[in-house]
Amino acid sequence: MTDPKNAIVGYADMVADILHWGHVEFLKNCKSMCDYLVIGVDNDKLVAENKRGSFISFEKRKMVVGSIRYVDEVRDSISWNPAVLMSQLVSEGYNLKYYFHGDDKVDPRAVEYIESVGGEARITPYVEGISTTYLTGLIVDRGKQNVR
Repeated sequence: MTDPKNAIVGYADMVADILHWGHVEFLKNCKSMCDYLVIGVDNDKLVAENKRGSFISFEKRKMVVGSIRYVDEVRDSISWNPAVLMSQLVSEGYNLKYYFHGDDKVDPRAVEYIESVGGEARITPYVEGISTTYLTGLIVDRGKQNVR
């Protein structure tokens, strides 16, 4: 097992409510740039505040994310500020070098924090053609078509 105190560690956060191939591509890309990948999964309260209620419970979302082979560790994300969890990792001695995020909504606090500890923000292109919002809309539309 890789020791996060002696490895190049990357961090990303996600809701992970309805996982799809875009999420997997993102995680695969992140893992290719670090030795140890930590994912912060946003808790149900955060999701409800910003988007909508979760379809899948927080504990189940963490379980699913943790089962993806590119993910080395899953943490509870309790703040919309990614720097909160990143600073926790650093205080625990993790060799945090990267903050990963899609280019759709980058939190400048996270970029500022990772740079303040000598790391780097790696902003990846948003995977086109797929999103949880798109999928939920598709499910609703197809459900309406099937109602007679």
